[in-house]
Amino acid sequence: MSDVKNMPLHERRIIMIASDETKLKQRTLDWSKIFINEEDLSFYKSLINHKKDSNDSRSIIQKFKDKFHDEVKDGFAYYFKEKRLPLVICKIDDVINNFKFPPQHPKNGFAYACNDIEPDLYLPLSMFHSYMYQSKLSAFNELCAALGARTCRVISVEENGKIITNNAELNKIPTKLGLISSKLNLKINKKTNRESIIYLELPKPNKIKSYESLWLDSEPTWKSLQKIRLSNDLLKYTVDLNYTDEMGVDTKLAASINSVGGNIGGVFTGITKVMYKFEVEFWPKDQIL
Repeated sequence: MSDVKNMPLHERRIIMIASDETKLKQRTLDWSKIFINEEDLSFYKSLINHKKDSNDSRSIIQKFKDKFHDEVKDGFAYYFKEKRLPLVICKIDDVINNFKFPPQHPKNGFAYACNDIEPDLYLPLSMFHSYMYQSKLSAFNELCAALGARTCRVISVEENGKIITNNAELNKIPTKLGLISSKLNLKINKKTNRESIIYLELPKPNKIKSYESLWLDSEPTWKSLQKIRLSNDLLKYTVDLNYTDEMGVDTKLAASINSVGGNIGGVFTGITKVMYKFEVEFWPKDQIL
């Protein structure tokens, strides 16, 4: 699998590291990791000989789902339908010099995912969405700084359609993906009134400039904000920040990898749809230029 680097991104979205050639070729379920009872093992192992379009395939899968826990049945259902694992199996030597990993990685037996924003960075599945969420939030911080923002107020935060701000302090907003934080040296968590919370407070910049990031393609209001601010003396603007899974890294994928003995690096946090609504106030251009 030395050609992983040359694969299209959608084909190498998920990789699993294997230590030897035997594991490289092992693309079937390790039933010994799933079943304890030999009778169950023998019976269910025979199920993979059924074609997915056979007349009794639906009833077989249902019997399986009725008996076993979610991680096993999700992994089995995926395998039964697709007849393959949803990943590329490769050795450490194939990826260590071609891709980036967090400290102490890659490791044998671990599964990793990459994203469209940083396609050469692979993360353990358990931390994938937390990292991407913080990455997008950091991009928003940098956009505000580049355009000469003075303050940025949180108007509301929704999680799965439910408003969760309720005039709480910012550092207590309990999103499932973690607290909003900044990579910039900013003043945060200052409550100003009952309607909004200051998330960013920035000093007057020396100049304003265009900001480039692939994240801009995911948020129309960001593009509009930048265009209007650069061409006009925009002083205030309302902008959204949304995060949801659009890359197929979900609980079923994590379960299917768990069920074949893959290590996802910890407990997988199921994706939740989060939407922030910010009000950004800018320094007047005549005070900057």
